[in-house]
Amino acid sequence: MNLKDRIDRTEAGNILGVNGRTAARFVDYGLIASVKNGHKVTFSKEDVELLKIKLDIRNALTDNIKEISVLSSVGCPVSGMIDRFNLKNICPKYDIPAETKLQYALDIYSVQRDRRAFAKYDVPLNVRPTLLLPGEVTARLKLVDGHVVRDLIIGGDLDVHEQKYIGKDGLEKQKDFVFIDSLRMFLGEHYCSSPLYKSDEAAKINKVSIEHIDRIANDQHKGLKLKRSKQGIYLFSMKDIQEMNKFKVVVYNGRTKVFPK
Repeated sequence: MNLKDRIDRTEAGNILGVNGRTAARFVDYGLIASVKNGHKVTFSKEDVELLKIKLDIRNALTDNIKEISVLSSVGCPVSGMIDRFNLKNICPKYDIPAETKLQYALDIYSVQRDRRAFAKYDVPLNVRPTLLLPGEVTARLKLVDGHVVRDLIIGGDLDVHEQKYIGKDGLEKQKDFVFIDSLRMFLGEHYCSSPLYKSDEAAKINKVSIEHIDRIANDQHKGLKLKRSKQGIYLFSMKDIQEMNKFKVVVYNGRTKVFPK
């Protein structure tokens, strides 16, 4: 072991932008290895610098990491995620492939979700790989809040693992986790592993109004209209968007009609 390549937790914290205690805590999380020599704990500088890269990429994807995690778990092609979330341009200061950036972000997020959700509620290890957090389902369905997901669970559209736990008040409570397979069934084969777009995103891509997108979707039976959504939310695959671009909305004899272009 070359001591010149070893740094203490204060130095590690400075590189990572955290305090020394947090740097040491990353060892408990399994994100980095350390060596203890007496009372002194040291880290490989190279390992710390790599962890810094991983954390930066993960943080840059904060708005999308939950959706990316779900897409990864249902088998979405890596190329599809790279294009959908513009991963090639994430953290451009790091000259590494987009595929590596994706894996780095998922590595960090996997540890975070395990500690903050599964471990917190003591979810059995053998069940964890089959589950999604409610917030991940909310992100996958492009929703602002989780009330629609809660309605889908209550309505039986999504199956859940009901995890019992004791709250801070000493009373038994329940935390629901959604089974991945039930989300697969809800979305269907066409949408399960495809990146999805909302009406406003589809409208921007096709350079038309949101009203036109929704009218074409309704007339041509394109897209997935979310159940139990009062707003009538549509979700589209890129294939849907491309096919809808073959139609136009016009006013004919005082009525709005959809015609092929």
